[in-house]
Amino acid sequence: MGRRMKRAFTFVLLTTIGYFAFKAYKFLRDIIELEKLLPQYLKTQFGEKPDVDLYVTLHHTNLTVKFTKETLAKHTEIDETIREFVKNYYAGINPNKFQLKVSEKAVQPVEPKEQKLKDSIQKAERKIASLNDSSSKTETVGLPKKEPVKPEKQPEAAKPKTNRRPTRKRRVTKKPAEQPAEQKPEEKK
Repeated sequence: MGRRMKRAFTFVLLTTIGYFAFKAYKFLRDIIELEKLLPQYLKTQFGEKPDVDLYVTLHHTNLTVKFTKETLAKHTEIDETIREFVKNYYAGINPNKFQLKVSEKAVQPVEPKEQKLKDSIQKAERKIASLNDSSSKTETVGLPKKEPVKPEKQPEAAKPKTNRRPTRKRRVTKKPAEQPAEQKPEEKK
């Protein structure tokens, strides 16, 4: 009876572990899929692809969606749309443990290309000037570049040299070959 109880307990334990592992797998698969598909869905709904940050802990799922000011001003139902999308398509995510934050995207000032070019030219000029100053203070002799040496090909018949002593040849004495026993010729019938 004890052996059967032990087997039953082991079966129940492994089944429970498998169930929770499968549940965790589905949850993580849903989170990864949500992170990929939500920006595309919101782009079709509102005409702008937002920045989506998803943060998952053991007890909560935090989602931060960032739009520009214009999109936030035009559409006030962004929060409801995202919650419906998650509720309808991702049942593995518990809505009670799901926190959503819709915020404004930080706008970075765009520099004209000409300004970027001027800045990079000035940096290069400063580097050259600093190199010239340092080279005038200390004289360095430049060594010519060495070309890589190609190994010469050895003839195929040449044997590589080794530091081993040549071995002596052993004398091999041959045993006298045994005389085959005389065979009687078989008679033909």
